Amino acid sequence: INYEIWEKILKINPRIEVYVHTNGNILNRRVKELMNKLKFNFTISIDSIQKENYESIRVHSNYETVMRNIKYFQQYTKANNTSIHIKPCLMRQNYRELPEFLKYFNDQDVSVQLKLVLLPAKYSLWSMRSSEIKSAIDYLTGFAFDENTHFQRLNINRYKEVINQLSVWYDEAVKRESDSDVDKQTIEELKSRFMKQVEFNIANDHTLNEEEKNEKAAICHAAGKEMLSSIKNEEEMIRALKIFINIPVEYV
Repeated sequence: INYEIWEKILKINPRIEVYVHTNGNILNRRVKELMNKLKFNFTISIDSIQKENYESIRVHSNYETVMRNIKYFQQYTKANNTSIHIKPCLMRQNYRELPEFLKYFNDQDVSVQLKLVLLPAKYSLWSMRSSEIKSAIDYLTGFAFDENTHFQRLNINRYKEVINQLSVWYDEAVKRESDSDVDKQTIEELKSRFMKQVEFNIANDHTLNEEEKNEKAAICHAAGKEMLSSIKNEEEMIRALKIFINIPVEYV
């Protein structure tokens, strides 16, 4: 369908800016022909510049192909005065590579938009133990970078924002680990606690008026009830509720 959309843009108004978010795997003859006729801007999702790690995260992708395509996109955007951004998904598998990753694209003066993975929880940094998050913070703060250009400074600010978010998650992890009441509560108490967290979050959402809050609360209650009723095993229910309670409620 993307091809059809681009062909219609070409017929209706080929002067408009086109923004594409891509994993960078596909760069065929048809894409190149369209690139020559339209003004494309690119955001490319790539999570590692190490072949083995990249291909373990982006299963069925080919590292050499993607890196070659990124070079082509870079040359295109430079020649056509359009933009290119690199957007890695930061998770347990690749966060230690972030300093090297940032330096690699900083040296090319390319914008890097850092995206912290939230779910699945087993891949996310927020769900690690507090000691592990603290170790990640200590590791990332131990690096310095050149800040000579606009994009280099922007990238460093985004890098610091990641560290700030990890600090928030560290505090949340410490609180989770000190909350011994969770292990003592019954299923009904855990259900009630979970829904109260959701209700509290809705009640404190200042972007909603009272009618919208009530409507959202009703939807969340129905969805929560349906979600929990799908879990038949008691042990699974308790495990699920403990996870739901620990996930930052805005993500739920």
